[in-house]
Amino acid sequence: EEAEYVERDFEAAGLALQFHEEGEGFFKTAKCASLDDKYGDILSRMRDLESHLVRHLELQVLASLSELLDAQSVLAELDCILALATAAIEHKLVRPRVVDGAQLDLKGAWHPLLHAAQQLVPNDCRLCAPGEPEAADRMLLLTGPNASGKTVYLRMVGITCFL
Repeated sequence: EEAEYVERDFEAAGLALQFHEEGEGFFKTAKCASLDDKYGDILSRMRDLESHLVRHLELQVLASLSELLDAQSVLAELDCILALATAAIEHKLVRPRVVDGAQLDLKGAWHPLLHAAQQLVPNDCRLCAPGEPEAADRMLLLTGPNASGKTVYLRMVGITCFL
């Protein structure tokens, strides 16, 4: 009875009950009702249009997916090349000279991560396979006390060969 009483009070004030939700009533004025009749539910139309546009964009992206993935692959490779080129310039790296045979000749090589930390100790390393001209050492034996750089030297050789 109390809800009907409140509803009649609002109707008398020119408000029409639209619906009840969780114990609350939602009302609309006559002007609001006429605007709804004239323009409809604009928010719903905007959301519908937005959904339509997003779906249209999704279909366009899917239609071009192969080209987009190809472009992504090319751009990723270009990004890597540019990053290496930038690092080469900043750290004065040189291009290796590749020769026939199994030999490694590093002069003044250094571990790139330690270079970034300014703890740079350049090292040489020369290794050749048996029977190579200008034969050098076939094996290196690294000895020294703990924390003397043996692991850093091995990693420096490995990273230099990898890069």
